[in-house]
Amino acid sequence: MATLRVYLDTRRVKSNGEYPIKIVVNHRGDIMISTGFSASKSQFKNGRFIPSAKNSSSKNANLSANVAKIEKTLLYLERDGKLNQLSDEQLRNILTKKEEANSFFETFDRVVSTRMAPKTAEIYSYTLNVVKEFDNKATFSSINREWLDKFTKHLSGTMSVNSISIHLRNIRAVFNVALDDGITTSYPFRKYQIKSERTAHRNLELDEIKRIIAYDGEYVAFRDFFMLSFYLIGMNMKDMLYLEKTALDKGRIRYKRMKTGSIFDINVEPEAMELIEKYKGDEYLLNFIHAYKDYDGFKRGINYFLKKLSDDKGVINEKLSTYYARHSWATIAASLDIPKETISAALGHSIGSNVTSIYINFDKKKIDEANRRVIDEVRK
Repeated sequence: MATLRVYLDTRRVKSNGEYPIKIVVNHRGDIMISTGFSASKSQFKNGRFIPSAKNSSSKNANLSANVAKIEKTLLYLERDGKLNQLSDEQLRNILTKKEEANSFFETFDRVVSTRMAPKTAEIYSYTLNVVKEFDNKATFSSINREWLDKFTKHLSGTMSVNSISIHLRNIRAVFNVALDDGITTSYPFRKYQIKSERTAHRNLELDEIKRIIAYDGEYVAFRDFFMLSFYLIGMNMKDMLYLEKTALDKGRIRYKRMKTGSIFDINVEPEAMELIEKYKGDEYLLNFIHAYKDYDGFKRGINYFLKKLSDDKGVINEKLSTYYARHSWATIAASLDIPKETISAALGHSIGSNVTSIYINFDKKKIDEANRRVIDEVRK
């Protein structure tokens, strides 16, 4: 019977410094079959990921399952007297064909379980379910340009262009992983244009901001949270909820954006400081989240408040989200003829191709003055 082993193929290093892991079946010669995994030399010993490697248990279990599948196929071929009649190429085709039917979904699952942050994994898992509903027998070979067009048409009745775009980009990302790992040579996205639409501006008019400031109903705490985000140049909701107490020092808030890693250093204007004092927390700088189990709970709460403002309070006519604080700040700043470079720096955008932090070679005073002007505009 043919023998096999799990092998780190060090003949070709990948862009991340790792090497493909393959199952080598010794028949007449060596047949190498991709597992879809890769590792550095220090992470892989004796055909297994070392215990300290990321997700080593699940990866080793997956490798063992792949080996078991191949061993089972070899056993059946030998039992039926067919194994010795096969060339290496014929055996390779049999072994890889048996994997082909599920390799797309298996690769998708592996990408989600081993390479994604929880929130990103949720988005990719949704894409995986959408694909399965459309074609539960999809493979890397069957997903071609015609398939992509039919998939897009299928979703167009229930999803926006941008939502479909997200699913296509996720599928493309899985194909890119499969190409890197040697699982497939198919790539239907070559010269394939993924369509998207420019999203509507998510900003409020000046008088709408003023009406929110004047609001004094039962959801005033959420109103205060929204306005504090605005006064802090549209600070991201999650960043604001989890600000450490040490973030506030000498009248300024300095923090690292969770999503991008950009460093922000914002002067706390009196309007913002009043709210910070009002909602001073024990564990974090602010106590907005104390009545909720977690970030998602608070998010549902504030989105409910914003929906109430839109639906039946007569305060505004927009379907609000927390992003409106950031976009509205930028729009008002632009209306005051504040330079585009200053607005970009305040929002954390790069200034030129060589700048990755908003305050590298940029005067903080300009941003402080811009924020004061914007706040004065909505408070007068």
